[in-house]
Amino acid sequence: MKKLTPLLLTFSTLFFVANANASVEILAKCGMSKGYAYYTGSDPKGWAEDGISKGSTTITVEGKDFDVLYSNGKVKKSSRHDDNAAIVSLAFTEDVLTLLVNYGPRTDMFFLDIKSKTLMHTSSRYDGSASQSSKLLASQCEVF
Repeated sequence: MKKLTPLLLTFSTLFFVANANASVEILAKCGMSKGYAYYTGSDPKGWAEDGISKGSTTITVEGKDFDVLYSNGKVKKSSRHDDNAAIVSLAFTEDVLTLLVNYGPRTDMFFLDIKSKTLMHTSSRYDGSASQSSKLLASQCEVF
């Protein structure tokens, strides 16, 4: 056991240093979004133009962990850190990145077409029994 202790200490130190050196990489910065929403739980029901004219969306990766940083022009948040969202990468190639983000009462899908530099964002909100609204928004991005 005495010989294992220094070895375990060395491995744990290397693991800590490797994780401490992981840096956040920005994959895309996207501007305002435009699109449509369909509302079922409010009046008027049906289709309506939607978007975030002063908003932005930034997609980052740290190691293997993706995050979606978003702003409505006033408030900036991190999906993973501020909203405690579960984020799953469904596809990540040189052409496309697809993320599924679940916040509890809301599920979002982010589809980044890397070549056209377009982010398509779907979002569905529900109250536990039925969908309250679903939307499809698109924005232009800088891709890094």
